[in-house]
Amino acid sequence: MSLIRICLLLTLGISCSWAKITKVPEFTAALEKGAELNRPVAVLIHGASWHPLSKRMLNEIWDDSDFQKSLKQDYVLTHIDVPQGQDGEQRKAFDKAHEGWNRKTISSYPAVQLFASDGTLLKTYQGKQMVPLSVAETLAAHMDGTAQAISERDSLLGDLKAARAEGDQVREKKLLLQRAELDLNPEPKFVEQLAKADPGDQSGMQAKLKFQGWNFLRAMRELSDKGEFAKAHEQIDALLALDRFTRAEKALIMASKGRVLVGEKKPSEAWQWFQKAVAQDPYGPDGKAIQRYAERSVPAADRGE
Repeated sequence: MSLIRICLLLTLGISCSWAKITKVPEFTAALEKGAELNRPVAVLIHGASWHPLSKRMLNEIWDDSDFQKSLKQDYVLTHIDVPQGQDGEQRKAFDKAHEGWNRKTISSYPAVQLFASDGTLLKTYQGKQMVPLSVAETLAAHMDGTAQAISERDSLLGDLKAARAEGDQVREKKLLLQRAELDLNPEPKFVEQLAKADPGDQSGMQAKLKFQGWNFLRAMRELSDKGEFAKAHEQIDALLALDRFTRAEKALIMASKGRVLVGEKKPSEAWQWFQKAVAQDPYGPDGKAIQRYAERSVPAADRGE
């Protein structure tokens, strides 16, 4: 039976909907096509000529018709092959040929990035995140979830523009908070916009957006090493009082508390906080890393074991 005949069987409750996929070979042209079609642009960043996993991702998944058919959202698909060992002139030529893409947003290969139709980078999958995404079905599911979030973001930005035109500050704050809840990169200067709409950070969202994971723990360690324990505890306690963080983020905040207590020569208390941190994320990579960090930081005699 043809696809057309199948789609006509509405009386049987059958509906037909296929994602619209447009493949464009070059990044800059893909952004232009995304703007024209009002679709997100999905980009595989790879080094297929020198990186085995990149080659597999490109040939067995990204360019595979079955993977493309498994996508449920509409996309413009493209890829960027990053050569190895470029000299200065070659790098300049490469960057010019891929104008609009910033190689500094990538730290490992392969990676997948999703851009809104307006060209804003809103999601990057790389590093350890790519391990489960090397399975086509998993990658498609993650991409579709991100594409749906991008669609919601686009709708919120339209409503936000209307609220600002009407001078409705209450609605503006509500819409900004809804935008912040999406699992996407924030807009440029988004924190500044939220600070203006939510002075004093009553929502706690600004603190969440500024939170930098392990970098926060490192910053607290630096304060501890300088003997600025009160300042470190004040910053940590302010974050612990908020109900905006994921369990993995809470784990890092609690681990920071433990690290400061180590600096204060309070190993038993430090161990308790490290264990609270691990309990927040016992099976996640951060939780496991915190456990190893705790065992290196607190002598066995002070663990109460």
